[in-house]
Parts: sequence; C-alpha cells; structure tokens
Amino acid sequence: DSRSHLFKYADQVLAQSQFVKQRRWGDGSFDRTLITTYTNWGHIRMTEHWAMHMNLRGYDNYIVFSFDQKSFDHLKANGVNVFFHGSLEATSETQQFKKGSYKSLVDKKPMITLDLLHGGYDVMTIDNDIVVLKDMFPFLKSPKHTFFSQNGALMAGRVLFCGGYIFSRRSPDTIILYTDVILVAANTPEHDQKVINTLSARGYK
Repeated sequence: DSRSHLFKYADQVLAQSQFVKQRRWGDGSFDRTLITTYTNWGHIRMTEHWAMHMNLRGYDNYIVFSFDQKSFDHLKANGVNVFFHGSLEATSETQQFKKGSYKSLVDKKPMITLDLLHGGYDVMTIDNDIVVLKDMFPFLKSPKHTFFSQNGALMAGRVLFCGGYIFSRRSPDTIILYTDVILVAANTPEHDQKVINTLSARGYK
C-alpha cells in the first residue's frame, strides 16, 4: 500500500543522508527527521529552487511529494528526493490560494504528515515558496515542545498560526492534533491552516 512504499522510501532517504550521519549537534535529536514539501507540475520551477536550497544548506534529509506523474518523473530525473503514489494523484495545473482545486491539494499535506508520524518520523514541512537562510535545527531542540510553527498575522491580540513551515515531533499529542485537523477539514470548506486557528481560538488542547 502507499504507507509501506512511503516508509521504505523515507528509510532509504535517511539512510543515505549526510545530514543524519554527521549529527551536527552531537546527538541523535534529528536522526528520524524528514523535511517535506509538496508540488505538482504547475509549481515545478519553484520546487526545483526549493530543492536546490535544501541541498545548498546540507539538508539532504528531504522528500518532495509529487501530486502528478509528470512532476515526479522530472524531479527524479534531476536527482531530487521525490515520492509519488497513485493515491496522491491530483491536478497538475497551477492553483491559486483558495481557488480551483487548491483545497484538494493542501488537504493532502496533513494526511501525509500524519502517515509519517505514525511511521515514527519527525516531520519538518516547509512550503516550496520558502527559502531557508539560516540553520533552523538549533531552534528546534526543545524537549518540552512537540509542535513548532511559523507565526502568522496578529489578529484581535492573538498571533495566528501559519502553515508555511511546521515542525512536528512524533508523539501522541501531535498524532491526535493532525487526526482532528484532517477530520474537521474534511467536513468544512476550510484548509488545515484555518482549521488549526479555529481550534486554537476555541481553546483546543
């Protein structure tokens, strides 16, 4: 099934990763950490740029999830760590925020993260329009926190959650959170970012 294929590929990426082998921080805090992003053919140039910057920073522990065969074939031919399965198939056209098939694409992101968490991986999800300019991992070593995210806009005195980048440690709490987000998103017109903000405003713990 898709999970077994995914876990096999994830293990392969980590086994070959110089980032993991070097253990820059002297311990195994990030030995099971995968950096993920998502693309279709419509966003292929942006994704190529993203992968280039991951490699320049020495982050070879990444996987690009393709939502169509064309983008998968292209990225694989160019040496990018890329995964595709028929269950991920979606439109290959460029999608604008909250228009067209946008929601059907972004709703796949938390489902993939949840699968990886169940597989025993920590997941750093970074949108393909974000470039990492500084080593981010020293800021993520807190043993007390299992969920880190980008700050969004300030609204009514509250800083909103932004899904541009999210670091999720494998833990029962994060698995429950993603499960709830997926269930709510499946039954509303909102995507994961809006769902998490709504849950947070209502005192979700």
